[in-house]
Amino acid sequence: MFRMNWIGDDQARKVGDEGGAPVRLPSLDELEALARERFGIEALRPGQRAILEVVLRREDVLAILPTGGGKSLTYQLPALVLPGATVVVSPLISLMQDQVDKLRALGLKVVMLNSTMSEKEQRKSLLAIENERPRLIYVTPERLDDPSFRALLRKAEPQLFVVDEAHCISQWGHDFRPAYLALHQAVEALGNPPILALTATATERVTQDIVRQLGMREPRILLAGLERPNLAFSVIPIRSEHGRRRRLVELVRGLEGAGIVYAATVQQAEELAQLLRQSGIDADRYHGQLRAREREEVQRAFMAGPSPRVIVATNAFGLGVDKPDIRFVVHAQMPGSLEAYFQEAGRAGRDGLPARCILLYYPGDRRVQAYFLGGRYPRREEVILVAKALSEEPLAAKEIADRTGLSSRLLRVILSLLADAGVAREAGGKVQLLGQLPSDEALAVVAGRYEEKRKEDRARLDAVVRYATSTLCRTRILLAYFGDTSEESCGRCDNCLRRRARILEARRQAERERRAREEELRVAKAREEEARAKGRRPRPTLRPPPKPAPRIRRQLAPGQRVRHPAFGVGEVLEVQDDRVTAFFPGKGEKIVKSSYLERG
Repeated sequence: MFRMNWIGDDQARKVGDEGGAPVRLPSLDELEALARERFGIEALRPGQRAILEVVLRREDVLAILPTGGGKSLTYQLPALVLPGATVVVSPLISLMQDQVDKLRALGLKVVMLNSTMSEKEQRKSLLAIENERPRLIYVTPERLDDPSFRALLRKAEPQLFVVDEAHCISQWGHDFRPAYLALHQAVEALGNPPILALTATATERVTQDIVRQLGMREPRILLAGLERPNLAFSVIPIRSEHGRRRRLVELVRGLEGAGIVYAATVQQAEELAQLLRQSGIDADRYHGQLRAREREEVQRAFMAGPSPRVIVATNAFGLGVDKPDIRFVVHAQMPGSLEAYFQEAGRAGRDGLPARCILLYYPGDRRVQAYFLGGRYPRREEVILVAKALSEEPLAAKEIADRTGLSSRLLRVILSLLADAGVAREAGGKVQLLGQLPSDEALAVVAGRYEEKRKEDRARLDAVVRYATSTLCRTRILLAYFGDTSEESCGRCDNCLRRRARILEARRQAERERRAREEELRVAKAREEEARAKGRRPRPTLRPPPKPAPRIRRQLAPGQRVRHPAFGVGEVLEVQDDRVTAFFPGKGEKIVKSSYLERG
């Protein structure tokens, strides 16, 4: 379906525009010189060079780069040299505003459209798109739902369509956002320009879903090294709610610098922020139920520092947070997936200096996440309700929402589901049925397609539990989840440090025994020499060395570290007679004979 490559250094190429008169685009070396001149970037990173090469060839590309990997430069640089506009779909208004301000300060023609702008500001932006030929146009995915806006946008002759935080387009991703499901229609309406999709976290399943949903054409999939050597991951088991609160205060009080504490619910974020303040810690809270102005003020104060030192937040505080000196990220509650955890933990240490990523693991938190996931997908009755509303006449999405009483979020999911099943389609701003209304039984089958997604959600929760309870290298578990199958341990997570401490203690114990033996031997020889000097027969005072104990193959047990000749290092999950179920990072769960396993 598509080619996947691990990013390395690539050769620069000269390319041209495939349609119309040929256009010479700059080489990578010329782009690098442009980056120094306009952005003050000394040199392009290998991942950036690889992405830019594909973009200049006018091919679709999905790039997975780590947090802080310089994703924005991969479309801002081409925007300076492409003959038309670059359209950037961004999920977060604050992130969009920050980039636009920086680009305008550099003297670039940039336009932005989002829901926070006044009608006057929006009209000004629309006129700029039509008359001023801006280099970059930043929009939210919701804005692209408007057919009239798509028609205006096409006049800017888009040469590159950028989807930032592309995991949001995937129904399998950790930040499912239904507005992203219609982006493929926007791409078609804009004349199918090349697509650049960017994300920091994507499993193979999410990657495939992004490619399918966007309708990408034989895309290149580029993966940069996701490991952040300055991040140290650790898990602290918690036995009660009281223990969680006590341990959190102890942690934050003992940690230096600015940090983020993530909570799963708004109520928990409020309570933990109050707890930290009552404990004498400079803390504030951030969540989706705060007024927009208050959220902006809290974020602005935290970014500027030094007060507040700590932000207690829900997952609403994540995308767009680019404070380089965050020294720790603590998850006070279990996240819903490793994708979310890796993304949120990646807010720490953006300056390259050491930072800690800590999860307080309480098994009961799984129920909270399972509750959130329960309402994520539509029920059979809701799918039937929408289909019957469309059977009367073609309707706009807002009209369907008014007639059914469903939220716009859930409605977008249902419409995408009906479109994928060939039941309905959107055209001219209206959604219409294709043929006769299917039976309730047929629609139930369509709704049942989400059962697999529910199973996947449960599997993602299980992956978080496995990460939290494992004795393997935590960094390797995380990276293996995203497709990196290397076996080298990080040497800095809590499990690696404990293993190193055990090894060092075993070495110290062996050294102590060796020295004790040498001392015993020295004393014995001295006594022998003394006895001979006095003409006495020396008594044997040196005990013979102990005989090695017979080697007994101990029974494997869950939690033990093992090694398999083909699968590498893993962890025992279950033992039944001579059959062992073990988890191997990057390989998943395997059932093997115990004789093939060595204790690791």
